[in-house]
Formats: sequence, C-alpha cells, structure tokens
Amino acid sequence: MMHPGLRQVLPVALLTLAGGFALGFFFGRGMVAPALTTLPEDLRSWELAMTRELKLSSDQTRDLRVVLHRYEKERRRLLDAGRSLLEPELSALDSRFESLIRMRVLDAGQREQASTLEDPGSVVRESPSR
Repeated sequence: MMHPGLRQVLPVALLTLAGGFALGFFFGRGMVAPALTTLPEDLRSWELAMTRELKLSSDQTRDLRVVLHRYEKERRRLLDAGRSLLEPELSALDSRFESLIRMRVLDAGQREQASTLEDPGSVVRESPSR
C-alpha cells in the first residue's frame, strides 16, 4: 500500500519532471548553433589570420565565424545577381561587415591592432572572381 503523503507528492513530482523535460527540450533547441558550412578559402584565411593575430577568444572566434557565414550568404546572393553591375554594392557590403566585425566581435585593443592589418601587405585580401 502506498503512503498517503506519497500519493499527493508523486503526481506533482512527475508532472514537474515532465514539464522540465519539455521546457528544456524546446528552449534548448533555440540555443543550439546552426551547422555552418565551410567558408570559401578567402574568408577562411581571413578568419584564421584575425583569430591568430588578434588572439580572439573562443566566443569571439565563434561570433566572427557566424558573421562571416552571413557575409558569404549575402555576397553569394549579390554575385549571383550580376557581378559587373554590383561593384558599388559589394564594396558597401564589405565596409558594412568590416564595421560589424570591428564593433560586435573585436574589443578596443583588437580594433586598433586590426587597423594595422589593412596595409597592402596585410592578410586581408580580396575575394577571387567567380
């Protein structure tokens, strides 16, 4: 025979456990980073150089990779629309995302360091023509 107190607590405990599993599942799904495809070689080398030269933290490296994937997606969309007509837009896209990276990914010291990487001999190079 079941203890009377256990009869009152057991349904509440099971309901709480089931609710916790359900909430954990639904909230956890939104926190998982989407699988990112491989970046094109120009962006991969740029990411590697930025990570090494500026000593980015793992969070900064992850944020940089997400921004670069979004950049590549938009860049591919623009390139598919017609490269010759879009040089001004591509240049504006480059500037916008460089600014986004500087402001959202890098800290103040890394921003200053990054400005020295923009010299002609820097690791940042233009993307190849497709």
